[in-house]
Amino acid sequence: MAFVSGAGVGGRQLSLAKSARGGMHAQRHVVRMAKGVDFESMDGSELRVGIVHAKWGKEMISQLVKDAKSSLRECKVKDENIVEVEVPGSFELPIAARFMAMTQKVDAVICCGVLIKGETDHYEYIAQAVSSGLMSLQLQTGIPMIFGVLTCPEESHALARSTGDKSH
Repeated sequence: MAFVSGAGVGGRQLSLAKSARGGMHAQRHVVRMAKGVDFESMDGSELRVGIVHAKWGKEMISQLVKDAKSSLRECKVKDENIVEVEVPGSFELPIAARFMAMTQKVDAVICCGVLIKGETDHYEYIAQAVSSGLMSLQLQTGIPMIFGVLTCPEESHALARSTGDKSH
């Protein structure tokens, strides 16, 4: 049995466990919260995970993708079970994630993008469309869509959140 975990409340964490039959079901377990999630207890060796990332903001995106892959490896996800696709910008993340979910037989999709607030309303429209699209997609498919899209007021904030010790 393998699983992908999400944050929980009160020291508990909700996991999606993959059974021997290939189906996903919810499972609760307790994690140590003193220093965060205990990745040693996670076994993703049987999981196939997709990463869909935007091309725009390459410096920030490449670090987000690198860190995502590193975290997957810590959870024993094999390199050959990590499928990666690049799209022009964050607006295209939901459609690419949908195609990946439909064709690549993945257990989860990590979506990485960067949105920087400018002087127009464009930022709000794109941020809302991407977050709604990914939420709708995971509800429709039952496949977790990890929201790795940085929404920042300035590029310096996005750089700080995507590189160094504070990388998300």
